[in-house]
Amino acid sequence: MGKNRDRLGLVAAILDAAGRGSTKTHVMNVANLSYKLLEKYLAETLRMGFIQKVGSKYSLTEQGRDFLKRYKHLQDQYLRVEQEFSSLMNQLEILERTCMQNKLAKSSLQQASC
Repeated sequence: MGKNRDRLGLVAAILDAAGRGSTKTHVMNVANLSYKLLEKYLAETLRMGFIQKVGSKYSLTEQGRDFLKRYKHLQDQYLRVEQEFSSLMNQLEILERTCMQNKLAKSSLQQASC
């Protein structure tokens, strides 16, 4: 999906990193987030009920697991569509080249017969 992650991508990265129990530092490192972004999105995922904090560890709730599963499914679908689109664009280029080659060949034949 691109180099820069959107809001959902950041939330998913935190959920993925939190797993079954991780410290804040572990989540920050695994999710590859700055401390500022971690603080913002960790608080948001707690408010949404996607993670819970027990002592110094964060872990996924059922809601968080469900969200992460749905996000990964959507991401897989997006990648498949993106690959299909790329394939279609390649086929279009081939058709364009074929059309141009045929046009040039036809033009050459007409000039040769004059």
